[in-house]
Amino acid sequence: MAGLEGIHAEAVRAFETHKTRPYEWRVAQLKGLKAMVVERQEEMICAMIKDLSRPRAECDLGEISALKMHFDTFFANLKTWMAPEGRPIWGMLAPGKGEVRREPIGTVLIIAPFNFPFILTLKPLMGCIAAGCCAVIKPSDATPACSALLQRYLPQYVDNSCYHVVQGGAAEAARLLELRWDKILFTGSTRVAKSVAAAAAKHLTPCLMECGGKNAAFVDDKVQNLNVVARRLTWARTFNCGQTCLAPDYVLCKEGMVGALVEALGRSIRDAFGENPRASPDLSRVVSSEAAARLKGWIEGTTG
Repeated sequence: MAGLEGIHAEAVRAFETHKTRPYEWRVAQLKGLKAMVVERQEEMICAMIKDLSRPRAECDLGEISALKMHFDTFFANLKTWMAPEGRPIWGMLAPGKGEVRREPIGTVLIIAPFNFPFILTLKPLMGCIAAGCCAVIKPSDATPACSALLQRYLPQYVDNSCYHVVQGGAAEAARLLELRWDKILFTGSTRVAKSVAAAAAKHLTPCLMECGGKNAAFVDDKVQNLNVVARRLTWARTFNCGQTCLAPDYVLCKEGMVGALVEALGRSIRDAFGENPRASPDLSRVVSSEAAARLKGWIEGTTG
């Protein structure tokens, strides 16, 4: 555990050198990170397949291609984001000049989830780099191949005094949360988020959290083609085996539509994954047997 304090201290010291502040340095780090994604994308896809049994097309669409688009956005806008913004001065301060200057907040802890092990790790890191901050990343222990890849390659592409990867489970996460951070970025469950917020409160550390939610899909009785609706619902629910924050959790419709909609959904699922979806190479898998058991319990306990 002593190593975690050392990693934290190194990142803090690196930030205090002010080397993360220049525009050119931030661009260089973002270019290095993009180079990692481009050069190691085949290994990243293989790691996702190993951890999540995810189809290659989903690995590319949901993570690799999406990351590349985000890099383009950062490169196109970083200089504008860093530029001071003028503000009017009133009253006795006139004819003075006012402006807003965005300053790096410091050293950031990124706690990433399992469901998108690269984009939900590297996109927050892109934000930290663009903001001139240092960061320590704690990937999910539910995706060990992806976490090991990040720990192995990230130091080869970005400044390894500023950006670190820590592997481990709940014990390592708890120990990291005991340390003083300038900001914590968390993506995960509400249950874990409460523990993160409680630990952050001891140091008055600001947090940015995404804790998922419940997503309803409304099917209007005036829809002209239920088969189209069913295909869209099937795709949205089965992408990454439903392990996304935007996956529809339930469908609301008029009672008279239920039979036809259920029948259309059944056809759509068979069209996408065959008569035996378990054998389909195009269907992602639930991340662990524990998660599968929890889902099974929910299904068996419902009256819907």
